[in-house]
Amino acid sequence: MMRKLSLQAACILLAGVCCAGNAWGQRPRAGQTPPLRNPTAPRVSEPFRDPTQPSPEVREAIEASQVVPNGPGTAAPALPVLPQVRLKARLVGSVGPPVAIIEIDGQLLRVYSDTETTVANKAGVPTTLLVRKITASEVQIELPALKKLLVFH
Repeated sequence: MMRKLSLQAACILLAGVCCAGNAWGQRPRAGQTPPLRNPTAPRVSEPFRDPTQPSPEVREAIEASQVVPNGPGTAAPALPVLPQVRLKARLVGSVGPPVAIIEIDGQLLRVYSDTETTVANKAGVPTTLLVRKITASEVQIELPALKKLLVFH
């Protein structure tokens, strides 16, 4: 019986201390500053910076990585561009090898299976085409410089 009373008394005492001495629930008196929510958190004296904008160190690293290695006044080497390729016709028969007629940037070309063709685009940059397979259902053309495989059905 004594143990139950002491446990009940402890609970009542604890509840009274929590409610009466809770600084968070009390309003500050006139002239007092309100209590801090987390007294161990560091105070921020400078305004927050925009997280979408890079810091000065990162901005310098970005600008340094965008320097053209050829130097000022020189053109960068031409990169291969995917040409506009259209399949115009294909002929697969028992008499000769399969043949396809393709249009590359306005030029008509006759290509055969397992052949390599080099064409220049309008800017003069050469592009190599490897015709992998010509069948009645599809034509496969590989662009090795771009690591692309074009399949026409």
